[in-house]
Amino acid sequence: MMGYGAFEGWGWGGGGMAFGGLMMVFWLAVLVALVVFIAKWAGGDQNRYRPDALETLNMRLAAGEIDTDEFEELARRMRTRH
Repeated sequence: MMGYGAFEGWGWGGGGMAFGGLMMVFWLAVLVALVVFIAKWAGGDQNRYRPDALETLNMRLAAGEIDTDEFEELARRMRTRH
């Protein structure tokens, strides 16, 4: 037997270092993706539906919390703000 290393006879000599570097980048990307996934999963309440101001105003009118005059005044103020 000749003095070949484990992969030298197969054309892998020296290429193992490049492959090791790629594996390091791969596992780093997997770790970053895992951290991002966990952060999004833990903060799931932030993606809930929030009604806009006019919709909230309509709900308050429907519930009887405000009258039509107050509704119209508040709606007019909202429209002039934007």
